[in-house]
Amino acid sequence: MKKTIHIIISLYALTYLSACQKKTNVLDVPADVLPPAKMVSVQIRLHLAEAKAMQSRIGADTADALYLHYQKEVLAQQQIDTATYKRSFRFYSQHPAEFDKIYAQVIDSLGLRESTNRWE
Repeated sequence: MKKTIHIIISLYALTYLSACQKKTNVLDVPADVLPPAKMVSVQIRLHLAEAKAMQSRIGADTADALYLHYQKEVLAQQQIDTATYKRSFRFYSQHPAEFDKIYAQVIDSLGLRESTNRWE
C-alpha cells in the first residue's frame, strides 16, 4: 500500500513539475522552410502581384494565368523555387500562431504602402 501511495505521489510530482516548466513560444523552423522574415517579404510581393493581375482589364482566367507568371517572377527574384515556397506555406499554415504573426506583418506593410501610396 505504501509503495502504491509513493508511486502515485511521484506521478503527481512529475506531472506538476512538467506542467510548471517554462513553455517557449519559439517555433523551430526546419532548414528547408523559409524563415519568417523571408516569408513576410515573399507574401507581400505575391499579394502585390496578385493585385496587379486582378486590376488588369482581362478575364478571370487570363488574370489567374498572369498572376502565376508574376508569382514565378517574384519567386525567381527572391531566389526561391516553387517547391520551397509551397513547403514553407504549408508549414506555416500548420502553425497558426506563427502564420498569424507573419500575416500581421504583411497586412501592416500593405497598409503602410496604401497610406503612403507606395506600391513598388
